[in-house]
Amino acid sequence: MKTKEREAVFVVVEGTVTALAGGPLSLADMGPRRTRRVSTIKFVPNKNYWRVRDAKTGSELANFSNYDEAVQWEKDWFNFLLASPSAGVVI
Repeated sequence: MKTKEREAVFVVVEGTVTALAGGPLSLADMGPRRTRRVSTIKFVPNKNYWRVRDAKTGSELANFSNYDEAVQWEKDWFNFLLASPSAGVVI
């Protein structure tokens, strides 16, 4: 069911999704959605570490010898940015 009021969906740090809507919220009615990664993690063989890069700018964000540490850092870093609107960062 479509509503004439504006709808907003928020994903908070823990991954919880909340919504503000004028009636029943249907993701299908909100139109197409697009998902993109904000970073990449790739192994650099000649350096023997995992590199985290910003997917938009290509800039290097961090390096780790362990893949799991790289994934955890990536998760923590972007959750920090999402939780810090005063930082003025748009992901």
